[in-house]
This record gives sequence, structure tokens and C-alpha cells, in this order.
Amino acid sequence: MQERVDLMAPGLEAWVSEFEAGKNSDGVSTFQEKVRKAIRSAGLSDSRWVDTGRVGVHPANRDFAGLVPVDVHDLLLRIAANGWCWEEVEALACEIPPIGEEGIEWRAYNMKLAATSDGLLAPVNGSLLEIVTGRGSHTTAAVRCMVAGTRGVHEELCIDGVVSRSKICERQPSMGDPISKRICYEVIRWQLVLAVPKLMEVLSRTGNSSHGVARVATILQGCKRVHAIALAMTGDIKYDVVAKRASHGMNPEYHATALAICDFVQTWSGGRDGHVLASLEHYERTLAVKRKINPFDLQTLSRLDMATGELYVTAMVKALLNAPGNMVSSDGVASVFGVSDIGSLQPNGRNRQNAIEAIKLMQAFSTFLAAYSKCSATELTKLTSDFEVKLVMHVHSKKSDSRLAYTSLEAVALHMYDEAKKVDQHLPDWSVIQPLADVRAKKPRVGLRETSAAGVTVSQLKELGFDVGTHIVRIQGDSKVFEVVGFAGKAVQIRHIYIYIYI
Repeated sequence: MQERVDLMAPGLEAWVSEFEAGKNSDGVSTFQEKVRKAIRSAGLSDSRWVDTGRVGVHPANRDFAGLVPVDVHDLLLRIAANGWCWEEVEALACEIPPIGEEGIEWRAYNMKLAATSDGLLAPVNGSLLEIVTGRGSHTTAAVRCMVAGTRGVHEELCIDGVVSRSKICERQPSMGDPISKRICYEVIRWQLVLAVPKLMEVLSRTGNSSHGVARVATILQGCKRVHAIALAMTGDIKYDVVAKRASHGMNPEYHATALAICDFVQTWSGGRDGHVLASLEHYERTLAVKRKINPFDLQTLSRLDMATGELYVTAMVKALLNAPGNMVSSDGVASVFGVSDIGSLQPNGRNRQNAIEAIKLMQAFSTFLAAYSKCSATELTKLTSDFEVKLVMHVHSKKSDSRLAYTSLEAVALHMYDEAKKVDQHLPDWSVIQPLADVRAKKPRVGLRETSAAGVTVSQLKELGFDVGTHIVRIQGDSKVFEVVGFAGKAVQIRHIYIYIYI
């Protein structure tokens, strides 16, 4: 085995290096086929039927993102609708090295990936893993979700919010096939993968690039690839060269996207460690609904002149990933911030000072939770990210019927403290919002007003200090009937015309 690896590795290393540098004339599919054929002919790969519970994802998959949980559920929905088809499953994997640090790291990576998915990915027992995928990764993860019964995204696949194997198989009996028969993987020997470190990364990218929308690399993964290419360059980084290398193996029109991404990465990636990109990727994994990002929106953000704006820009990108439905195009691309929004943040811009105050609140909330909360890493990510998104949406006056509106930055902070308190009831008082909390406790809402026949919404009542379960005791469907605790603790029914009353 080692002799075959020693004979094959130098040639494969040369092919991979040439392809990465754009010096290989082969197209994506030709290159993929040539490499895999050479590996098979040397006896360094074979076909195996493996239970998905013993299959992880290679850390280099999706430009080191591994898996995007919501994409896994979207793919499961597509497969369940069309039925399982063996001819459409092309799964490529490699063995996990039984010795050395790589095997330990790959197992730990998969366990962490599942643990930080907010329940959207199936739990992983690292000791059971045998192989990791570079192609067919999201298909494998989709089957694992069905077997494990993870938290679901699509109601038609779930019972009580949990992915239901029985419901899916009742709808499409063929979906039981990958569970009962397992999935066939082309598995490359671990010795070869260690000898050619970038082999699985390149095979993953070239194999997935020709697949459907559910497996196309996201813009954030493109940012990570650009960042990695830039770091690998010696001397001055030439981003036009970086863009060309990042475009190799992609569709011809991707070069314009790569140039836009380069501008963003150069300005806002977070430096050599790329901590901004890591933060965005972590947030993306927790989302049950993820919007697509227009790369030219990122390019516009790169023109922002704000030395302390890193956290604010990060929050704006998170707002794009989690854009409300009324700010998303028909093809799923977020459209939240325009050129005028960026202009308002420039020196002397109308939103500049509010943005600076928002940054201070973001930093204070993150520091407070890190010091005093007992929340999990995923809960901390969700709380701090939700706060950041709410702040930037408030600063830029972005409104949606599905989102609460706030009267001030401090009101956003007070609301998010309440949300954090629900997760960790032992949180102490937060000094930043204490004055506003005291006002809320001592000064009741007073007044009388009529509205149109459309009635009042839950979000409007919440904004006025009425909380479901505390002051709002009943909501009756779409007819907009509310029972609100009023004088002397009595319930007052509100329909179409409503009143604000002493609490």
C-alpha cells in the first residue's frame, strides 16, 4: 500500500497544484474524472456501502464550512419530494486516519459541527465514524437527520417540529432505501489523503460545482476561499490574482463575484485569522431560514470608512442572512441595505453616531453575557447575533410586519435582556439598561386610542409593554381578538378598536 502511495502521490500533488494555480487546461469535470480514475487504477480507492451513522464530513468540504445545516434540510425536502434515486447519488469519501492527529481532529470537527448547529444536524459519535465525505456530504447529512429525528425546518417533513422518518417514508417509500440499504461511497485510502493534503479539498470543490442549487457554495464560503488563497500568497497580496485563482473551477461568470468578494475580504475579513468570517459562518449554521447574499452588497460594504466598524459590518451581513420576507427577492437574495445606507454611515452621515452607539451596546451585551450567563456557545451566538441584527435594522429604520419595531437603541437592549433572561433566569441586572427597566417598572402605559378596522397586532402591543402570557392572556387566531389584563386585574377584550390601559 505504501509503495503505491509513494508512486502515486507526487503526480497527484503536481496535478492538484497546477489546477489550483490555474495552469491546468482541464475543465472541472475532466479534472475530477482524471484524478479519480488514476486513484482507482492504482488500487487506492474502492466502493463501499456504509451506514450514514458512520459517515462524517471532511473538514475541507464547502471550503472548510463542512455543512450548512439549513441547506441539509432544503436538500432533504427536495429529495423527499422527488423520491430517492440511486443514479443521482455520487458520494466520494476518504478513510479517517487511524493514527496521528488528523483522525482525532476530523472526529472532533464533526462532533463540534453537530453541536453548534442548534439541533439542525444529527448528533455525532466521533468514535463510530469510519469515513468522511467530500461529495454527497449534504445528502448523507439529510439521511442522518431523517434517522435521528433532528429539529426540523420544513413543516411537511416534521411532526411537532421534529423531522419524522415515518411521515417522510409514508409520503415517499423510496426514502427508506438509504436507511435500510445504506449508501455507496467511493472511498479513498487514508494514506493517500495524508500524502496529498489538498486532494479532498479540490475533489470536493470540483465535484460539487456541477451540482444543484442546494450544494452550490455560498458567498460566505467564497469569502473563506479568497481569504485562504490570500494567506497562502508570499509577498504583497495581489487580489486580482486571488480572484483568478478563486474563480478556477467555477462558472465563467464567477470572476466578477470573486472580485467583489476580494474587496470585502481585504477590508472586513478580520485580518489573518479571519475571525469575522468565522463569526458569520458560525451564525449561518444556527439559522433555520437562510437568505442568499448578493456579493456586490459585500463589495459596497467594503467602501465603508469606519475604523471601529468591524462589528457593525458583521451585524449588517448577519441581517442579510436573516432578512425578513419582505426584503428578499423571488430567487431568495436578501435586499436590505442600499448605497444610501452605507452613505449614511460615512463620516458626517446621518446614521454615523447611532451606529457608533449601537457598536458600544453590542460590545457591552457580549461582554455581559460572557461574564455572567451560563448559556451554551450556540445560545450565546443566537442572543448576541439577534441583538446585533435588531440594532442595525433599527439604526437604518428597516421595518417588517414580522419583526418588532423599537423606539430607541436602549429599547432594543431592554428587549434582548428580557430574551436572555428567558434562557438564563439567573442573569443579574444589566446596568446598561437598568434606567429604562426602572421606568418600565414604575411608569404604566396610559391613554386611549382607536385604530382602523384592521385592529392591533401582537407586535404593536409588545412594543407598548404588553407581554404575551403576562398582560396579553389570550389571542384568538386571525380575527385579532385579544384579552388584555386591565383595571383591577380584569381581562378586557379588544377587537378592531383597542385601548391602552393601566396595568
